[in-house]
Amino acid sequence: MKLAVVIIGIVLGGAVSASAQQLTDKSSSPRARVARRADKQQAKRLERTVAAEPTVAVLVCIASGDVSVRGWERNEVRARSNDASQVELRRKDLDETKPAKKLELFVADDSEEPHKLRPCQVASDLELMVPRGATVQVQTRDGNIQVIDVAAAYVNTQGGEIRIEKVSRAVEAGSMGGSISLRDSKGRVNLHAAGGNVEAIGVSPVDSDDSFDASTVSGDITLEKVAHAQLNARTLSGSVDMRGPLARGGRYGFKTMSGDVTLTLPVDSSFQLNAKISDKSEIITDFPLTLSVEAMPAAPAAVPTAPMARGAVTVAPPPAQAAPPKEVIKEKEIKEKDKDKEKPLKTGNPPSKVIVAPMPMPNPAPNIVVAIPAYNLRRLNGVYGTGDAIIYLASFSGTLHLQKN
Repeated sequence: MKLAVVIIGIVLGGAVSASAQQLTDKSSSPRARVARRADKQQAKRLERTVAAEPTVAVLVCIASGDVSVRGWERNEVRARSNDASQVELRRKDLDETKPAKKLELFVADDSEEPHKLRPCQVASDLELMVPRGATVQVQTRDGNIQVIDVAAAYVNTQGGEIRIEKVSRAVEAGSMGGSISLRDSKGRVNLHAAGGNVEAIGVSPVDSDDSFDASTVSGDITLEKVAHAQLNARTLSGSVDMRGPLARGGRYGFKTMSGDVTLTLPVDSSFQLNAKISDKSEIITDFPLTLSVEAMPAAPAAVPTAPMARGAVTVAPPPAQAAPPKEVIKEKEIKEKDKDKEKPLKTGNPPSKVIVAPMPMPNPAPNIVVAIPAYNLRRLNGVYGTGDAIIYLASFSGTLHLQKN
């Protein structure tokens, strides 16, 4: 009898141990660990919500971290953080009986003293939901910024990427070490990067005086379907690529030190080209242009050192001619006065301006290469069609491509 009891106890003990081992194995599985981590984050997530006007202004400034802002239908602002110890939306307007007109986000992390909320001093990732008519101002020294579906966005980061979409009124964005992307937006636009690329696709003005301005120091600028009539794009050591139609009466400015400018335009485009280029620059165009070349003051003339390729147009001012002796001039003046009573003929160098008509081109027309090696710096003017838009170009060692779409 005792032996039977001992055997039963051993069997039951082994079963309990096996069950406990199975539970331990399940709790240590990858799925269980992910679930525990999510529960921990959910428990730490902080969320604050404040009623706000549809056009509320929201200010966010942190030391580092990614910031995401999205618009929604609700007239309230909601802020969330998974790694902050405190989150607070403070009103900046005096009347607290009504929805907020201006809010500033204050965040504290675990390194901060209790209840010590200071802007621009905390490292934290943030998520905000705001009314679609809101104006948001976001700044971080090290982190990515994303703003989608608001009225106006003013964002700045020193070490991250910026992505903006569906802004309906105004955009200003700056990044010291990252790229900037703007899509499907309207209104006045200013995009400036120091060490990254700038991209804008599907952007249009709201008012007739809305301008588009983009610049970068060592990156490329890519523009597609930008409908602003006032557009400027500048880069120091990158390229500029614009694709899409020109606005009637538009003014377009492109400037680069050592990069190319490529404009891909519809076949029925009409524009004037005003270019300031160096002897290291050239213009390659699918559009036959009526050209006018003028040397800049004090620029020495030179003779082309190599023949141009087939189908190319070379424009250079004629060589300077020496003035005739004074005796010849005087004799000529007397004869002209006695004959027709006209003013004396002017002598000196002929004008350094030559008009070149478009070349007759076969169909399809090959590219026209305009290379002007006669001056270190020169101005080139060209017209295609009726010249509805004006394109200003300054390039010192790049190439301008005018392509037909």
